[in-house]
Amino acid sequence: MVNTTPRRRALLLNEYPELADYARTALRLHPRRGMPTAQHSSVGGPLLWPLDEPWPLCHEKHHGDGPTGPAEGVVLASVFQLFRHDLPDGLLRAPEWMFPGDSDMLQVLWCPNPHVDTDRPKATLRWRQQSRLTEVRSSNPALNVFTPDDADNLVPRTCVVHPELVQEYPPISIEDAQESGFAETMLGILPPHLELACALWTATGLRREDFDQHDYLDHCSVPGWKLGGWEPKVGFWPTPAKHCECGAPTFLLLGATSEDLFGPWQPADPPGFRWGDPDDWDDNRPTDIWPGRNGLLWLLGCEADPTHPVLVYAE
Repeated sequence: MVNTTPRRRALLLNEYPELADYARTALRLHPRRGMPTAQHSSVGGPLLWPLDEPWPLCHEKHHGDGPTGPAEGVVLASVFQLFRHDLPDGLLRAPEWMFPGDSDMLQVLWCPNPHVDTDRPKATLRWRQQSRLTEVRSSNPALNVFTPDDADNLVPRTCVVHPELVQEYPPISIEDAQESGFAETMLGILPPHLELACALWTATGLRREDFDQHDYLDHCSVPGWKLGGWEPKVGFWPTPAKHCECGAPTFLLLGATSEDLFGPWQPADPPGFRWGDPDDWDDNRPTDIWPGRNGLLWLLGCEADPTHPVLVYAE
């Protein structure tokens, strides 16, 4: 079982134990290119899909469509599939929303094209009970319309996943805590004294520097593909909604970013799969997903009812 929680993060928690009150559990996926079947948890792989259930289509307007929208329904792309039995054992437990009720499968699909109104894809979720699936599709349907541009790719390459449960802590201001005006930039999730202390903390004891991989922001949350945990509070425009259209708070459902193989989140022991070369662009982007300018994509769900429409943000 892979374990990438930075060993030096224990120093942070020993110094500021009150951070434990703000911990959120996330499932780091560690996607790596492979050939999964519909019986496997995967990114971009074949889904275990009921034969009598139509595959979802998108009929909304995308960039590149004619004035009346797509000429035909756009086949949604397979993004992610997770089976409950693939969750790792240990002290941490996955959030209840991940498998509500008696479900033991989670499937995520999205339109593989940016939409005109948001410049983002639109996503849909399915929860299932595997034992109830008697007849299933032999394969995913072929995509009929998708964005082939590498600068804005929304069709994931087929990957197997290696789930790891981790704990994350809230984001804080990215500004220098030793500069005047820092208080005005605080995010306010943590109490002011604690946010300031975390902004000054480094694993080495040396002053925080850009790209040093030693400060709080490098240790509070995992990079790469994950389910749950904390979402970043900077870098997105418009700012992600704090509430669903029903009024309930939102939560981070899925985050898709670079794996950041050179950071502090390294395996403590051989992970059981190829980790990758930190200097190799493809190894840091095994899924090949790169939405928006900076390759960041977040799906937010509704805390009251995860079946409500998913909110999607790209940067």
